[in-house]
Amino acid sequence: MRRRDVYLKIERLPGYSPVAPEPEEHMLYERDCMRGEGHEDGRIPPAETEQRRLDAVVYREYLDPGYTTLMPHSLHLHGLWYGVDSDGTWPFGLAAADGRRSDEICPKESWTYVFDATEETVGAWPFHDHCHEVMANVDRGLFGGIVVRDPRWEPADYEVPLFLHRMAGPRRVALFDSGTLEPPGAASQAARTRSPSPRRASSATTAGSTP
Repeated sequence: MRRRDVYLKIERLPGYSPVAPEPEEHMLYERDCMRGEGHEDGRIPPAETEQRRLDAVVYREYLDPGYTTLMPHSLHLHGLWYGVDSDGTWPFGLAAADGRRSDEICPKESWTYVFDATEETVGAWPFHDHCHEVMANVDRGLFGGIVVRDPRWEPADYEVPLFLHRMAGPRRVALFDSGTLEPPGAASQAARTRSPSPRRASSATTAGSTP
């Protein structure tokens, strides 16, 4: 078995706010999807963001004893159509001419994943990190979801994606499960009776990167 060393370091995060961890990405944070008291418009006011600021600490994983190379990550999606360059499953990805890999996105690097959303992919599909320590990273919360909507359906008045997840330590079996809501055997029966349609309903492009 090949040996692989990981180096941990505790670092300070001065002026950290849990509702706005990246100030330059102000349009992505300071939101309250539950629209609680004082957040009826779905936004957290700047004054509250400032009140939550504190000096925090975080532990980071590095690949070298000099603490210069952070742990890489990737993105692997279930349910949609994509090529091997958009799989993100280590170590079966592709390498670019400049050395970047689709299955190992290092800090300060990026990779664009391209997915095809067709009539057969309507539904909610999970994605997760699939680089090196897959089970440990997924159990820590490195996963999410993509919703492919049928353009013929009426949009919902309110939509709140919900993930049920339990934090866990090291284990041999991943707690992440991408099961189906269909009755047992329904998916396989549909696959036998319906041939894939070559028509493309839409296309989704996701850029993955690590800070």
